Amino acid sequence: MLTLVAVAVIMGGKTLSAAVGPALLGYSGRVALLAGVAVSQIGEFLIRAGEGGRVAGLLPDLLYQQFLGVR
Repeated sequence: MLTLVAVAVIMGGKTLSAAVGPALLGYSGRVALLAGVAVSQIGEFLIRAGEGGRVAGLLPDLLYQQFLGVR
């Protein structure tokens, strides 16, 4: 359940924040929302950062697995 909530929060937040730029530039709401959805996935950098945190002992294994599930 926690993973599903985290996915919803991350995808929703990133979608909205990425849609602000096109909306401010005058594009229609539909175009802004589609642009936001297109870039809302978590990037490869965050996966590598999570892995580094796990290796360094900063991220417990259970939390790392949840992090991977959310990505």
